[in-house]
Amino acid sequence: MEYELKKEDYEDINSLIMISAQIKDLYDELYKLELNGKKGTSEYQAVITRLKSSLFVEDNIYGRIGDDYDKNLQILKYLNQNNRLEEFERKIPIFSPNLVMARISAKLTRNIILKTGNIIPDEVKYFLEINGISSKELTDSLSTSINVKESITLDLMNCLLAIIEDKQHPDKDVNNQLKETKYTVSYLYHKVEKSLLENGFEIEKNPYVETLLVGQMSHWPKEIIEKIKQLYGIEYYNQAINAMLVYEDEDLKDKNIMTKMIVYQSFLRTIFLLFDGDTIMDLNSKFHDLIDDDKMQKVFSTRKEVVEMIINAYRKVKNDKNIPKIISLKL
Repeated sequence: MEYELKKEDYEDINSLIMISAQIKDLYDELYKLELNGKKGTSEYQAVITRLKSSLFVEDNIYGRIGDDYDKNLQILKYLNQNNRLEEFERKIPIFSPNLVMARISAKLTRNIILKTGNIIPDEVKYFLEINGISSKELTDSLSTSINVKESITLDLMNCLLAIIEDKQHPDKDVNNQLKETKYTVSYLYHKVEKSLLENGFEIEKNPYVETLLVGQMSHWPKEIIEKIKQLYGIEYYNQAINAMLVYEDEDLKDKNIMTKMIVYQSFLRTIFLLFDGDTIMDLNSKFHDLIDDDKMQKVFSTRKEVVEMIINAYRKVKNDKNIPKIISLKL
């Protein structure tokens, strides 16, 4: 029987929206203080203290909601009635027009995933099963699957922020907008938020990546972890490419769009850190085949600069491989 939302559930939903919006406002304050050269000051630290207090309140609300599958699902459906997130906004929500809803959706979705195992793509389930991991073992290792997926996301976002932090654009306004990325990423991704709060929003230029270690500690074979990384990476790759090709060269004159494109390009570079050399070569080859396809000439004739940005992401792979510090067990 379908769970019916009660009066106290609606009260929790309203409280959740209010506190999530309040947290977003505090992130906006931190961003403005950094733009004004006040990062690290007592004023900046005071906002961080207020942010931590708001996060405590938010945790209490989620605690009241609990992790019941049906309840979380109905709350998510209720919220999505008027605030539906597109598929891409759920996968890469950095530029979602409704960041508050993206944050709430991510947290509720995790509770739902914990009860269903839907975090494991069908391709991964098939790969695991043909490598001797049974359906029962899949269910038993659900927490490992979630840890691996969240580790992949954490590794991606930490490397993305490292790349963007090192990025200098000749336009001051674009540079200033790029500085907002870390606050948006922190707002949207719990593990990144926890990490950045601990170090005062300083970006690690050579972040540790932990996905392989997480898998090893759960006794998953390295080749399975690599396959999972590749499957998620290709999914993100397709999302990023499609997002970039929405725009034409003329659009890049808009500073907001240029900022967005630099972030997407940086995200592409980050995704390539998941891949081995053969996979990157294969993706590069397929993209060039697409560009050379006669049927696509009309599309790409107005996207020469956009295509160049995508190709440049490939060109930086060799140097980018020096960015992450990989931690793993010596087996």
